[in-house]
Amino acid sequence: MLWKLFDSNCRSVHHGSAMLLITDTLAITCDDERRILPHAAVLIDGTRIAAVGPTRELEPAHPEAQRTDGRGLAVLPGLVNAESMQSYGG
Repeated sequence: MLWKLFDSNCRSVHHGSAMLLITDTLAITCDDERRILPHAAVLIDGTRIAAVGPTRELEPAHPEAQRTDGRGLAVLPGLVNAESMQSYGG
C-alpha cells in the first residue's frame, strides 16, 4: 500500500498505488513560501506528490486519475511517522 486516505475519525477510506487526485481541498504546502491553497487539487502518483494546483487546472489534465472529493478537508504533509511513536507511549 503506497498511499492511504483517512476520514475525520482516522478511519482508512481509500488506499492503493494508482494515481489519486484529491480535488477541491485546502492544500497546505511545504514549499519555500509555505503556501495555503484553497480550492486546490493534489495529484499523488504512487509514492510521490506529482502536482499541487487549482482543481480547475489539474482535473482536466489528469482524467485517468482516481478522484476523491476533498471539500471540507485539508491536505497537509505527514511530518510525523506515527508508527514509530508507539514505543514512546506509557
